[in-house]
Amino acid sequence: MLGTVFVSLTSYPSGLSLDPIMPGCSQYTDSLVMLSPFLGGAPVQTLSLAVPTAIGGQFFAQSIVLAPAVIGNPLGGATSNGLSFQIGSY
Repeated sequence: MLGTVFVSLTSYPSGLSLDPIMPGCSQYTDSLVMLSPFLGGAPVQTLSLAVPTAIGGQFFAQSIVLAPAVIGNPLGGATSNGLSFQIGSY
């Protein structure tokens, strides 16, 4: 199993259908930055990011996992839901 996380400043709230290559999956962010790919089946992966001091700034993330032996679609992949992060103080 191979996976990665994409981080972007752009989101697609309704999602873009990936049905031709991954039926039932949608793309909720573009792929501006791809974080380090991860291998294996560990249930938890930890990643530290330096976040700039941009109060009110917003970014988005989504992950994809490729496991052709497990996931039965043309690409052998599955996507997560999209995540939205906002930098701020409370």
